[in-house]
Amino acid sequence: MGIKKNSDSIIKSGFVKNNDLVYLLGTENINLSEKTLLGSEYENYFYKSISGIPSISLENEKKLHDTNISLIEKKIIKSANDCSDGGLLSTVIEKCFLGSTGFKFTTELNESLLISSLFGEVNSRIVVSIDPNFEKKLTTELESVKLPYVKIGEVTNDDNLLINKSLSLDLSILKEKWLNKLGQISN
Repeated sequence: MGIKKNSDSIIKSGFVKNNDLVYLLGTENINLSEKTLLGSEYENYFYKSISGIPSISLENEKKLHDTNISLIEKKIIKSANDCSDGGLLSTVIEKCFLGSTGFKFTTELNESLLISSLFGEVNSRIVVSIDPNFEKKLTTELESVKLPYVKIGEVTNDDNLLINKSLSLDLSILKEKWLNKLGQISN
């Protein structure tokens, strides 16, 4: 917690607007190997074990967050969330819930790596959304600091999350289950 002197540099966690573009900062590849499931929430839930610890580079982490702060201050990004616990899918779903939006992946996920790509926990990644008119500004900024990135999708105005043009998740059902689980935890 801290005190923010300038409220103009505060952005949302959830997605903001239909047709906004979504990028994953900190990596050039959306497809992750199975070893990213080691030590993950996925491994803990399905295999009842933790067999690894996700690694982290403090240098990469600092570069990522310094860049994220700069993008916020320059008003290039509209929303941002770190991508760690639960992996990419958990982060995207949370952003949809918070913004009352949907999402479609426009980058194809490798079918054989689908589970690890969606649930693998890799540090030093942030999911951001931008106005499509700011795409060139974003990529120019990221390239100038040599921060890897990949465009992963687009915000939609429905209650669905679309993966690889064929797998559709109903976000209204997921949100109901999520809220019920939160209620159980808080009681």
